[in-house]
Amino acid sequence: MRRGLVEDGEEPPCTPGASSSSGLIEDGHGLTFQHLGRAEAEFLYQEIFVRRAYFQSGVSLPATGQPTVVDVGANIGLFSLACHRANRRCRLVAVEPAPAAFAVLERNLSHVSGATCVRQALAESAAARGELTVYPDATAESSRHPRERAMQRARLQAHVASSGGGDASGGGGDGGNGDEDNDNDGVGSSAGVQCACAVGTLSELIAELHLERIDLLKIDCEGKQVVVS
Repeated sequence: MRRGLVEDGEEPPCTPGASSSSGLIEDGHGLTFQHLGRAEAEFLYQEIFVRRAYFQSGVSLPATGQPTVVDVGANIGLFSLACHRANRRCRLVAVEPAPAAFAVLERNLSHVSGATCVRQALAESAAARGELTVYPDATAESSRHPRERAMQRARLQAHVASSGGGDASGGGGDGGNGDEDNDNDGVGSSAGVQCACAVGTLSELIAELHLERIDLLKIDCEGKQVVVS
């Protein structure tokens, strides 16, 4: 693994719907986290911890005090963990609708005092329930709007190609299942699985959790960032 990322020998219990390549990664700097697919987890780690893609153009988290961070589209929680590394006293609210990713998110943040995990999709208006398309071998692409998956998939393909890897799911792809997105490239090529999810608004979340302020709001929900905010 690049940048000191190494696979831990321990294999945690599998979550239903998770990739068969799920496991643990240690980054060599005191962080160990569970993932649902090695290549996708490495891509997200590089994006968040190395390239610091969310901390650009003056965006930062106060290093002192008890800032509140809301992480919308938290996936397995790497951005939340990056914020916790920057300020151990920050209050974290991590929002993720995909079932398998949410289960791993809860485990990755279980040791973080003051962290709240919410299994919900955020949108411009609330609904009793909504439909979410989940891709088991590329959970970060899960979306209520599947057509917007293409951009994230292209970025993951480029990362795998540049790192010399051949299979973003860590399991050799699915060998062809008739899905229109299956290019036999091993990168997010599994068919999407439909699942129900709760849908709310950011305003409702703020009210429910009695958030008096948000010091850092990160929204990554497959092209609907402006709508959610």
